[in-house]
Amino acid sequence: MCHEPVEKKSETRLAAFVSWRSAAYLVLALTIGLAYGNSLKNSFVYDDHLQIVQNPNIKSLSGLRTYFQAPHKVVGPYEDVENYPYRPVFWVSLALDYFIWGVRPFGYHLTNVALHMLNAFLVFTLLLASLQARVLSFVTALLWALHPVHTEVVNSPSTRVVLLYALFYLLSLIFFLRGTDQARCNQLPWLVGGFIAFPLSLLSYEMAVTLPAIALLLDAARAKRSGTPIGASIRRNVPVHLVFLLSLIAYLVLRYLALPVSAPRGAGFAQGLWPRLLRVPSILTADLSLLAFPRSLSIHRSVSIPHPHSIFELDVLGSVLSIVLIALALGRLAKHCDGPLWGVAWFLLIESSVLNLVPIYRVAAERFLYLPSVGFLIAIVFAAGNLIDRLKSSRPQVKWSWYAAYLCS
Repeated sequence: MCHEPVEKKSETRLAAFVSWRSAAYLVLALTIGLAYGNSLKNSFVYDDHLQIVQNPNIKSLSGLRTYFQAPHKVVGPYEDVENYPYRPVFWVSLALDYFIWGVRPFGYHLTNVALHMLNAFLVFTLLLASLQARVLSFVTALLWALHPVHTEVVNSPSTRVVLLYALFYLLSLIFFLRGTDQARCNQLPWLVGGFIAFPLSLLSYEMAVTLPAIALLLDAARAKRSGTPIGASIRRNVPVHLVFLLSLIAYLVLRYLALPVSAPRGAGFAQGLWPRLLRVPSILTADLSLLAFPRSLSIHRSVSIPHPHSIFELDVLGSVLSIVLIALALGRLAKHCDGPLWGVAWFLLIESSVLNLVPIYRVAAERFLYLPSVGFLIAIVFAAGNLIDRLKSSRPQVKWSWYAAYLCS
């Protein structure tokens, strides 16, 4: 039930909050501009040539409808249409860029940087709405915006699929939170916006299939933070969650019946489920290591993941042990702060779509971590924030020095 204001509330506090949020957006924009401004001078690399320069299909806006009717054929040694990706929103974005810029790389890189900047704004907005922690949400968004693992996604127009799916994914979640906010009187437009953004995310990149699960997670997180029973909040929003689920089912029917997809080809993809399950711990620990220590970045990460044949192999046992230790640490931390748990849940839910439980075209890739890394940073930042709060309570006189150390870290 919404409540219209019956008396003038504190305009000073509202103005201060709006001013603070505007300053946060400005800082995000400036830091991203400084970090990625030099990419505007880059030329095309790798698949950019295949998907842009040598692709005749993006060079006419009159053919945009064909991008939605069938998997899009690019120039290359392919013969079976089942092997082509069905990502029409991505192809439309390249066609629009070509209409404006031709084959000048500057415009394509400018679009990528702008999309990453928008996504950083949306990450901050989403965290602020769901976790209701202003400073920690901003620090998380800032670290996410500048994380080196996103270099491939931002610098290469051919990986724009990730930027686009993330844009609509985050928009859909923000609209969901606002459309299910009981304090708002006009919820329907927000919900409609969420229901539109989700299919656009699915039509950009397949990792968007995890959105219904993340919507449930954010529903629970918001309820926990506001003191509302989690079960009651989810039951109240069941119709909304069902619409997301039905949208996903409709997409899967379209994708695998109307536009059938053959099994990926290549080394390792012909293996059974058990060998793929054995690789899951190695993939998880490799991704967590890359997020914690982003060095030796490469577009060919799949080759670094081992191919175990037994659960008793050293790589598998070491990875499982690492995951168990992380789980134990989280269990202890949960007694003081639940933020890291929400972050880990976010990471695992989105990461599950690329763990090769269902074979995909790559075992591992840095671009897969674009949205999962939000969860990783939520866990790190909220854990650090809890530690700082505990230190401040024991030593109040070091308050500002700990804030400085926190921001530097």
